[in-house]
Amino acid sequence: MALAAAVGRVAVSDGASESFDSRTWASLLVAKFLDDPGLCVSWLDDAVTSYAQQFAVSDMSWSQQAAFERGSYATLLGVEHSHLDHSVTIQCVGDSLAVLLDDGEFVDSFYYRRAEAFQARPELLCTNPGRNRPFALPHYFRIHRQSWSLGRRSAPVVLCMTDAVGQWALRRHQRREPVWQELMRIDDAAAFETLVLDGRVSSGMRVDDATLVRVSFDDDEDDGVPVF
Repeated sequence: MALAAAVGRVAVSDGASESFDSRTWASLLVAKFLDDPGLCVSWLDDAVTSYAQQFAVSDMSWSQQAAFERGSYATLLGVEHSHLDHSVTIQCVGDSLAVLLDDGEFVDSFYYRRAEAFQARPELLCTNPGRNRPFALPHYFRIHRQSWSLGRRSAPVVLCMTDAVGQWALRRHQRREPVWQELMRIDDAAAFETLVLDGRVSSGMRVDDATLVRVSFDDDEDDGVPVF
C-alpha cells in the first residue's frame, strides 16, 4: 500500500504467493501509480522494465533464473480523488476491492460487485511481458475504471481491501448482514486483526493476507487515510 495525500492518490497491491518476488513487484506498482495514475500498455511495459533492472540475472542460480523468467504477479487497486469536481476514480486489475459508502451505508463496489466473482481466477499484472498480452487489448484499462461522484454525498468514504476481506464483506452484504459499520469503526491495527480472526472463525473469511484502507474526503481538510 502507498499513499500520496498531496495529490489525492492511494494504491493497494496484493502479490501472489507463488511468484518469484511479488513483494518487490507490488511495491513498484503502487509507487508507480502514485507518480503516474495513467494505466495503459506503455505504463505496464515501463513497470516491467523497472522491475527487471533491480535484479542481476547472471548472478542467480539456474532455479532462481527459471523462477524469475516465469514472473512475479500482483493485483493493483488505485484510487485518485479530484478536488476539482469532488469525484474519485478507481482503477483495478485483479481481485482487490473498492467500496463506496455514504454515512456508513453501501453505495457501490468495484471491480467486483458480487462475492461469487472472487471464485474466478483473477487477472494479475506480471513481470513476464508475455503474460501481459491480454492487457494489450483495445480499451482494456478503460473497462477497469470506475468514477464515483462525491458531490451529493453527505459523508463519503472509500474502503479499499484485499480479496479475502472483500469477498467476506460482499458475502455478508448479500446475506443482509452488512459489516460496513464494523469496518468504519476500526481505528487501529489490533482492532482489524481481531475482526479478521473472528471473521475466519465465525463467518468464513478465507485465511490470506488481509489489508484494509479507509479513505475519507473533505474539501476543507486533507484526506484521512487510516491503513491496516
